[in-house]
Amino acid sequence: MFTGGKQTAGFAIPGSIISGIGLVMLFQNITHHWESMSYFWTLIITFVGVGIYVMGWYGGDENQKHSGLRVMKIGVIMFVIFGAFFEMIFSSFSNMLFPILLIVLGAYLVVTRSGLIGGKKDDSTDSLPPVS
Repeated sequence: MFTGGKQTAGFAIPGSIISGIGLVMLFQNITHHWESMSYFWTLIITFVGVGIYVMGWYGGDENQKHSGLRVMKIGVIMFVIFGAFFEMIFSSFSNMLFPILLIVLGAYLVVTRSGLIGGKKDDSTDSLPPVS
């Protein structure tokens, strides 16, 4: 990408994907934590975002840089969600923790949706003048 000029900026995406997968495999080879591959696939989305960001940076396109940041955020959020989910399921301390977290999440959703926390907007139309 760097030797080809701005018209080859698109090579940043496959380059970041291949480099990122290589780093993930290096991490797994060093730590022997092979179970993490069940959620490391979400990092491929992050690597695509990095490639889009680098492409925008090298090509001077601010919209591509912002798009790359959004894709990176989505990938990281998915990584955290799936990582927490799979680590809780496959770890030994999760026998009670995961059900408790699900109960807390359900209670939170019930309370916030009922309007007890944060209140609800007043959607009434009493302030509108009568229609004649």
